[in-house]
Amino acid sequence: KRIFTILLLLCSIGAFSQSTTLVISQVYGAGGNSGALLNSDYVELHNVSAVPVSLSGLSIQYGSSGVSGNWSGVYALPAVSVPAGGYFLIRMTTTRTTGAALPTPDATASPDIAMSGSNGRVALVNGTTPLVACPSSGSYIDFVGYGSSTCYEGSAATAPLSSTLAAIRKNNGCTDTDNNGADFDVTTPAPRNSSNPAVT
Repeated sequence: KRIFTILLLLCSIGAFSQSTTLVISQVYGAGGNSGALLNSDYVELHNVSAVPVSLSGLSIQYGSSGVSGNWSGVYALPAVSVPAGGYFLIRMTTTRTTGAALPTPDATASPDIAMSGSNGRVALVNGTTPLVACPSSGSYIDFVGYGSSTCYEGSAATAPLSSTLAAIRKNNGCTDTDNNGADFDVTTPAPRNSSNPAVT
């Protein structure tokens, strides 16, 4: 039983290819909407490496599913480090009246970045210059297109999200084959923050 538990907390060796540091591990954009399970939109990051990784100089960016110009939301992340295997929870919107509260966020976007609850795109970017249209792979650290997004990693976006569904990266946030459709489950949101056990 002890061995089994330990294995659940390990990222599979070689499970990620593009980003060897940070990945977007969850996306939920329906916070506070009618029927929402949670009262805020959120993005969760996961450090898949074996060393701490600084967020200094990085940003989370959001664009609508079919945007052709600059992405609409840019949040410069705080100058803190995510420990090896750690999670980092970003509340993207202020709290609303519908849904349960998130676990304590590690950061809150300012100003709010309201994401679509069903179709959109989110990227973790080195820098704060807004992405444009469908970015090239070299312009971001990690990228997730969901629902009807015209941009995504690999051959398909994730399935559409909803008031009760989030995109959650498989294998505790470790699976990264550069294919959004294969790397994520669309299921009940389960946000993790820096107090959750590390998965390295």
